[in-house]
Amino acid sequence: MIELYKYQLPFKNPFVTGKGEFHHREGVLVRYSDHSGEVLTEASPLPGFSKESIDSISGVLKEKQNELNEFLSKPFTIQNLQEILEDFPNLPSLQFALSFLGLQILSKRKDQSLYELFDCQKIPNIQVNEIIPIQDLESSLLYFKKSRNQGFKTFKLKCGFPVDSQIQILSKLRQNSDHELKFRLDANQSWPVKQTLSTIQMLEPFDIEYIEEPFKWHDLEVFKKISAQSPIPLALDESIQNIEHLKTLLRELPENFLVIKPMLLGNLIDLFETIRGERTHFNRIVVTTTLESSIGRTMAASAATLIGDPNLAHGLNTGYLFHSDLSDDPEIVRGEINVPKSGFRNFKLNDLNQSLLSKF
Repeated sequence: MIELYKYQLPFKNPFVTGKGEFHHREGVLVRYSDHSGEVLTEASPLPGFSKESIDSISGVLKEKQNELNEFLSKPFTIQNLQEILEDFPNLPSLQFALSFLGLQILSKRKDQSLYELFDCQKIPNIQVNEIIPIQDLESSLLYFKKSRNQGFKTFKLKCGFPVDSQIQILSKLRQNSDHELKFRLDANQSWPVKQTLSTIQMLEPFDIEYIEEPFKWHDLEVFKKISAQSPIPLALDESIQNIEHLKTLLRELPENFLVIKPMLLGNLIDLFETIRGERTHFNRIVVTTTLESSIGRTMAASAATLIGDPNLAHGLNTGYLFHSDLSDDPEIVRGEINVPKSGFRNFKLNDLNQSLLSKF
């Protein structure tokens, strides 16, 4: 039986988007239970980035609840799951939640792992990148040293324009690191297009893994041209509009890094098939969260083991942004998360922080 719950997590600091300032992160938990147990997944559109809303998601789920209950109560295959999801509106966070729900139920019933369902190998442990907050030089260095000592090997820094302060920070960080440590930058499309290459040349001495979304573009040919001339690899994240657009980018940009946010893109089965169709070994695919609850972050970690590059660190360490959460995160040990062999972490409603939940 399907049940719906709304969660509300308090941010430590307000989350600011083009649609305003948010003090809480809200989302929908989808719970399915039967005689064999329960499965919990999450649909959490991100304000300012997602087109759908919590109201639209809950409305669809209430309307389709009986149909979904009937489908899940009977034996089904991945193909059957795909077919019923085609009848649901293309709301990415809902598609991700329901595809994940169906896959976890299938895994339990067939006693097969997520990886056996897709006939692929599991990554034993998944690497996680650390985010160095925007702060002064000395604070950045202290934060870096603490994270390095905890075992993190990949560090992400926000990098606005101009980049003078980031160059000072990178210079100091490189002086205190060995060549095994990696740094990646996220410009959030803040650099002027005409100054992008000269800016990249200033950053070249610091051995950057990649620069994410350096500038805003409308013509893919412009991005391809600058990317081809850049001495540092470029990555796309918020430019990826949907799974069909992702397919185009995979074909047109075979050497670029692509940052995948499953909660913003949708159906995990479609994501797997789309990426594997163009990059057999999932090269240069990084999976990140969208500030979900601990349940959503766990879903993103599972997705990273399925569709992410096993040799890269993934953006899964965002739970620290909340004052409180539905449950504890999996422990990050030496910069890695161990995902269960099944590919799924099992949650129980009664074990969650009930003060953050309300039933629809």
